[in-house]
Amino acid sequence: MVGVMSGQKIEFIRNQVEYGNGRVDLRRKNKEGNTALHEAAIVGHLKAAKLLVGKDTSLLYIRNSDGYLPLHLAAAYGQREILCYFLRQGEVHNLQLSESELDMLMHLEITAGFFDLAINLLARNPRLAFSKWQGVPHLEILAQMPCAFHSGTKLNIWKRFIYDFVPLQKDPFDFQSLPNATEDTENSVQSSQAPTIRSWIQSSKDYFSVPHVKNIQEIKSMHDRTKFFVSMFCWELQDKPEHSSILEKAFLLGAKNGIQEIVEEILGVFPGAISCVDKEKHSALHLAVMYRREHVFNFIIQQMGVRKKLLLEVDEGDNNILHLVGRMPYQPQLEVVSGAVLQMQREVQWYKVTRLFCV
Repeated sequence: MVGVMSGQKIEFIRNQVEYGNGRVDLRRKNKEGNTALHEAAIVGHLKAAKLLVGKDTSLLYIRNSDGYLPLHLAAAYGQREILCYFLRQGEVHNLQLSESELDMLMHLEITAGFFDLAINLLARNPRLAFSKWQGVPHLEILAQMPCAFHSGTKLNIWKRFIYDFVPLQKDPFDFQSLPNATEDTENSVQSSQAPTIRSWIQSSKDYFSVPHVKNIQEIKSMHDRTKFFVSMFCWELQDKPEHSSILEKAFLLGAKNGIQEIVEEILGVFPGAISCVDKEKHSALHLAVMYRREHVFNFIIQQMGVRKKLLLEVDEGDNNILHLVGRMPYQPQLEVVSGAVLQMQREVQWYKVTRLFCV
């Protein structure tokens, strides 16, 4: 175990494991209840994990003092490669997880940003769409991760240019075969608009070896996965009134955090969400104004149509959207533009636009 924790070379660990004709107890635990396989998962020592599992597959089933399996620790510490290995071995050896262990794994994969693995997990276990981990639905966790979505990611002009033309990474799972799968219409439109640039970029293998370009490709692929992930949640939760509260809370959080993808997907399957409010009677429109989420604000206005009464609704303090736009915005949003003059100009623009809908 010490060799695994200290990241020793595989030859050293193999000598330890095979020393004494099997007298080394691979199931021995430390004070945290971790076996050597748990420690390999924490540090991402894939070769050591393969050696240990090859010697004793039962190590995959052993839980530590906190109830974590090795695959849970791999997800918790962001060790993607070794997590994928554990998942494959779990299929081979028919590793059965309880409902709470599946909830834990889904939560850890989401927070680690392993959205392709989380999509596959949800496809195999639809119950996870309305289950919770420590009292919080998984969709609600997603609604608090704006950087995982295109609408919540800030890119400079050059990164936006590369983002528009770089193709998506090939995923290990066939998402098109899953329910509610849609074609990448954005790519097809862009392709028709600029076929020469796109074909040149995509035909250049050296282009994608550049670290910055590869990073942007990974970001774009993540955005594509998270949007599809949200649509899977909505697909499972639609027409289930008993779980509407999950969609309502995620809808409000999406508006607050400026995640337009979540707002769009939820309204698509649950139009009534546009009228829901939080404990302070703030609607999604109120939250979009308070947190200066212009894209969400514009989208909700378009969806409201002639329902002008929603524009005049007040919160618990009798504030309508004009009152809320007159308040100082939250500091992170104020810093979107630099300099007091530009910040004041932006606030005046917000007031003028909001006033148009209230008079």
